[in-house]
Amino acid sequence: MLYDPEYRRFSRNFGSGQDHLRESLRTMSFQHLTAGYLIGQARDAQIAHDHLRLQNIADNQDLLVEGFLIRKDFRAACVVLDGHAIIDGPSGLETIDVDIFRRLGVNAVAHLEADPQQIFVNREGDNSRARPRRSPDELVEHQSLSLARSQIIANELTVPFARLRTEESKNFALFIQGVVSGKL
Repeated sequence: MLYDPEYRRFSRNFGSGQDHLRESLRTMSFQHLTAGYLIGQARDAQIAHDHLRLQNIADNQDLLVEGFLIRKDFRAACVVLDGHAIIDGPSGLETIDVDIFRRLGVNAVAHLEADPQQIFVNREGDNSRARPRRSPDELVEHQSLSLARSQIIANELTVPFARLRTEESKNFALFIQGVVSGKL
């Protein structure tokens, strides 16, 4: 019998500090993949990571699924896919279709949040990224829409959902452990 690990997609907020969260979880054993990396790899890295959102979102999501199926580690007890439930694209905010999450085999969703003012400050100080310039008020709206979309995805897939702040690494770890153990 082939071991089929549980796959997770954790939606995140734009510039919310998920790198800090990831660093604090180094003691846990899981495969971590990012949507941007997988899409970029599937596009043969012809397009810079920050410009992927300007490409056809539906095409990018198909590439995400393709890349995920290639890169997932079947031996891993847990795979965390770091991605978005909404994309700040060229024509505004675009939602990611629930079917993409279904095709990925998602069995849990966590929405990571941060203070919108801090997201704004982080973005203003990060010259290495080419993100759209958004005000703190716009980031509040984006975060609310991302949360709502993440809840819809979890509800439609009937999988566990967690709303977490990026500094809550212990709660994030407990959520992952709960899903892996089948207690959630």
